[in-house]
Amino acid sequence: MISQTETYESVDVGAEKLNEASLPVVHNGWTRVRYSTTGRAATNYWGENSKTWTYETPVGEAAVSFDYPFNQWHDLTICYVGHGWKPVHQKTDYLDSDGHQPDDVPYRVLEMTKPSGEHSFVIFGVLDAKGDPLAPPKPETLRDRLFAKVLHGPLIRMFADQPVAPVDLDLNTYQIQIFTQNDRELTEEDRIAMQQQFQSFARLFRQRFQQ
Repeated sequence: MISQTETYESVDVGAEKLNEASLPVVHNGWTRVRYSTTGRAATNYWGENSKTWTYETPVGEAAVSFDYPFNQWHDLTICYVGHGWKPVHQKTDYLDSDGHQPDDVPYRVLEMTKPSGEHSFVIFGVLDAKGDPLAPPKPETLRDRLFAKVLHGPLIRMFADQPVAPVDLDLNTYQIQIFTQNDRELTEEDRIAMQQQFQSFARLFRQRFQQ
């Protein structure tokens, strides 16, 4: 029987092994144009490590990122608001309705704008230490609802790049996100395509870093 610690270590090793070849050059009509890695302080809210595959898509470039480690379900809203983006629409899909595949990852969608007129679309989800999908928390308490409101205000700017508590290695979580920036809002057809691509890439990530 594999111990809990051994399971976490194997997932960490799998995450570290992810490289440019871990995702295909061409995937469902998207063509990879570059790959990059980013290292940060262990307490950075964006995560200590990011591996990013940038694809050319029908709506422009899209960055597919694998960010880690965190120690809970990580809400990217804080990060983007802290960098000048204003959320105009947010949707969380807990996959508790029909029409989903058994291995789909629950996700959150953010559509944002900047005063300069730029638009962005972000879809992200989280895997737990075993590589299984982790559902976003539901804002059921008054504190959660108040915090959600704060996310849309200027106060969050002072927190986005500030240190957070060190990650507990026994509770590692891993974030998958797709980010695209455009001069217009995406159409509903574009949004659906993004959600489908997110699930497709999520399956690839789970296969790769659990090997």
